[in-house]
Amino acid sequence: MLETEASPGSGVRSAEPGRTDERSPGRRLLIPLLVAGYLANVLLRIWLTHRITLPIAHTDEDSYLNTARVFAGGPGGYSSENNLLRRVGYSWLISPAFLGGHSFGTSYRLVHVLNAIYNSTIFPLAYLFARSALRMPWRRSFVLALAVGVMPATAFWSELAMTDVMLAPLTVAWVLMIVLWLRRPASLWWSAGAAAVAGVYYMIHVRGLVILAVHLGLVLVLAIARQIRFRSLVVAVVTAVALVAVHQGLVISLGDKLYLAGDANVAASAAKQFSSGSLAKIMTLIIGSQLWYVSAATFGLVVLGWLFGLRIVRRREEPSSLRWAMAAGLTATIGVIVGCALLLATTPSATKDLIYARYIEAFAPLWTLVGVAGLTAVRRVTARWWMLFTAAAVLLSGLLEQLRLDRVVAKGGRLGHGLFSAPEMIAVERFGPVEPLYFSALMLAVGVVVFLLVRGVPERWSRRDGLWIAGLVLVLVANVAMLAGLRPSTAGQLARVTPTPTLAALGVSEGDRIYATRNAPRILMLNLAHPVTWDNVRIIENDVPPPADAEYVIAVWNPARVTWNGEQYGFKYVGGNVGQNWALWRR
Repeated sequence: MLETEASPGSGVRSAEPGRTDERSPGRRLLIPLLVAGYLANVLLRIWLTHRITLPIAHTDEDSYLNTARVFAGGPGGYSSENNLLRRVGYSWLISPAFLGGHSFGTSYRLVHVLNAIYNSTIFPLAYLFARSALRMPWRRSFVLALAVGVMPATAFWSELAMTDVMLAPLTVAWVLMIVLWLRRPASLWWSAGAAAVAGVYYMIHVRGLVILAVHLGLVLVLAIARQIRFRSLVVAVVTAVALVAVHQGLVISLGDKLYLAGDANVAASAAKQFSSGSLAKIMTLIIGSQLWYVSAATFGLVVLGWLFGLRIVRRREEPSSLRWAMAAGLTATIGVIVGCALLLATTPSATKDLIYARYIEAFAPLWTLVGVAGLTAVRRVTARWWMLFTAAAVLLSGLLEQLRLDRVVAKGGRLGHGLFSAPEMIAVERFGPVEPLYFSALMLAVGVVVFLLVRGVPERWSRRDGLWIAGLVLVLVANVAMLAGLRPSTAGQLARVTPTPTLAALGVSEGDRIYATRNAPRILMLNLAHPVTWDNVRIIENDVPPPADAEYVIAVWNPARVTWNGEQYGFKYVGGNVGQNWALWRR
């Protein structure tokens, strides 16, 4: 590996020996700039969601919203989770939206506002990470943070009531906290703070189990290597255990108000997949799809981030705090990729389509930050070799995914992607069909232009902020364009899952007891049930008479074949939508 032009302890400054303006602009300017950037991120996310009135990511959104409603003192409902993988931290954080007796529409809008507030923290965190951990000049750190803040892999999730809205900021915060803690290893407050971020990650999603395990493993290794004192280890472990206990307390507080409909026997499902002999093949395909997509969707910058992260870990000249943080980040990334591939491969109901990069997207902002920093922290010839390797990796993996897709189609099958698996690709598809190899080439073209602006110009030009920032502005514009391009697809998805007419239009009023037959269209039934804020819409079997207190029943309606007929139970048809295959019956 070629050496940098100066000690990488100075971060990207090492590639700019002629640069002297490294000081921050002062709090009087910096703080208003950061506040303005944060508010701009919040407003962008609110604009993206202002037309979304009902959940579209079923059944995840329904589960988190129903759980949040219980935390706010409301009735229970359906949840697609199971006891083993259940996480309620996100629902607890959005539960204030359900206080005050609002209509569901109002509460859902408030959830979007809370999402925007939480998700937009990626901007100041990205700035702090670039400035403090990677030692980048403040102007570049600021523009880079703006570009990272609007990545579809991060900002898109603010449109949905899903845990992913929290994970990208938490990922950057966790690695940043490790750096800050290990600069002051004797500080118990920093030790507790770093462990607390890992603990909150655990409370939000099962991916947090990997983060928490890696963090505690890091603490143990540091203690054995005498990099930290024993009391720091104790504080970190106690903090982590306390947050795990808090999460369990939140679960217990929910009681049995939620009907958990997730696969209750995950172990049996996993054993079946293991015994089939196809597990390794399925996992390989899932891992390959994740690696390809997160690389292509970030213009190849994530690959550069991995390369620079590995380089930092290997070089003893680097600050030990950054080396340990990069080692933890890389280990967690691998752990999440493999762990989620195993989970998806062993869960019968899980998506195994062409692209399912949702679980790894939380790491995209982190490695994009590191990748951009790496472009200026290494020698020019090294940067060129890295870019060539990145281009080859993105194009080759895209070709493999293209061949996989073509093979499935040739056999009469269908291998695609969902709206929530590949937001960047969905945005590009507005302009016509997009396949993996074409998508790789298109996104990589942006990455090549960024590279040329950052390191492909003569040295006397690259020392100036203008071209460097122009490359970051290109990334920012491309990301905002993809976010805007997602809006029509989101609107189309919403139209498909919006039941018409509403229950209120059919005469249902507050206090009415409502049931639904098990064979009613689930997605529509869930959105019909959300406005019923006073009660839980209960499920009844198709061939069992409704309970005596049932005033309304939502049932399947298909005139072409025998369906649920409420007349035999003393009910009268009220209305519904034959095109959407549902009907409402009143006693």
